[in-house]
Amino acid sequence: MTKLDFEKLHAFFCALPEEDLLYLKDDVTNRELIEQWTSQIDHKRVLAILALQNGQIVGDATLHFEHLGWSKHVGEIRCVVASEFQNRGIGTHMVHELVQHAIRRDLKKVSIMMMDCQQKEHKTFERIGFRKAATLPGYVVDIHGDEHDLVIMVNEPEDIWKNMEELILNMDSRGDRPL
Repeated sequence: MTKLDFEKLHAFFCALPEEDLLYLKDDVTNRELIEQWTSQIDHKRVLAILALQNGQIVGDATLHFEHLGWSKHVGEIRCVVASEFQNRGIGTHMVHELVQHAIRRDLKKVSIMMMDCQQKEHKTFERIGFRKAATLPGYVVDIHGDEHDLVIMVNEPEDIWKNMEELILNMDSRGDRPL
């Protein structure tokens, strides 16, 4: 992601259906927030990758990490794919790339956070190697103001990598589509 991606990234987020926006950590329809993200890129804290189709953004994935402090060995992955491009392997490939980057950065743990009601996503991330580590009751609020439990899933990047490689190989040999 670069500064030049601002307009396309904002358009991508604004085009997401409400059911996808409901579960995102930030209000990604806020133009000022997206402008801040694209104008203040800090590769010491966030690696952002975009999936494009015909010049339009169809997926966004980020790896957040600290380079100082007690959690400098931990990264957090966030990923969203346009609904019409889901279940085509785009999210899998983006997460795969971020896990590879986590390994290169020598991160010891990678986490993903989601609401308790995102059951499909829980299963997807379990398939690629994440394990539920904690549930924080009533910890997050969706865009409608409704409280939800926050589920934190984690694993070591190398374990996730092995699971993803095996999953992708098995899907390719059976002709299945990736996640």
